[in-house]
Amino acid sequence: MTLETSETVDSLFGALAKAQGMFDQPKKTHENPFFKSKYADLADIISATRSGLVANELCIVQGAVAGDGGVVVVPTRLAHSSGQWLQFDVTLPTGKGDAQAIGSAITYARRYGWSAVTGVASEEDDDGNSASGNSKDNNRRESTKPVKGAAPPEKTGARKIVEEELTQWANGDLLSPDESVTLHKKLNSKFNNEAIMALHRETCKKVLDREKVMKNGGQDG
Repeated sequence: MTLETSETVDSLFGALAKAQGMFDQPKKTHENPFFKSKYADLADIISATRSGLVANELCIVQGAVAGDGGVVVVPTRLAHSSGQWLQFDVTLPTGKGDAQAIGSAITYARRYGWSAVTGVASEEDDDGNSASGNSKDNNRRESTKPVKGAAPPEKTGARKIVEEELTQWANGDLLSPDESVTLHKKLNSKFNNEAIMALHRETCKKVLDREKVMKNGGQDG
């Protein structure tokens, strides 16, 4: 997943911070029979975020482009009325390469892209089975419960992007030393998706407030 932005993003991030305070947490009403997990589909995520986006003059545009080597690239652009934008490109294999597999990969990538740009959590576990070529028989043999002593699974999707941004803020100069230390400690905690997204919203507000102060020459207001 790659990230690009417009030259400036201050208005965009300010609007996004306000919008995130209005987002509902998507309800995970769909079940993945392969991994026995629940997730929010694309329609659930759009429904949970649309009002907050519109109220803050934000919109999301998505597309799909066939790549080399049997992959599909799905760009997701979050744009603000100021003209500022940020974009995530999600690249996924298309499995067998037939229409159903390609459609599944595109929908899966759109869901991850929308989650990434809005900062909402949509999944408990991976459900892109058609795109990844997993079969029900293969996955039935794999336990979905963590094994004691095993390494934790690699974090992917929206949560990975959010944690990377939080780490950048913790290592940067827009937070006080105490705030940075506290953020590092929280990042080492076992937060669930909802908690990590709430931490992101809280920290984003602090960063935006600090940026405003710096633009005003160190003066509040």
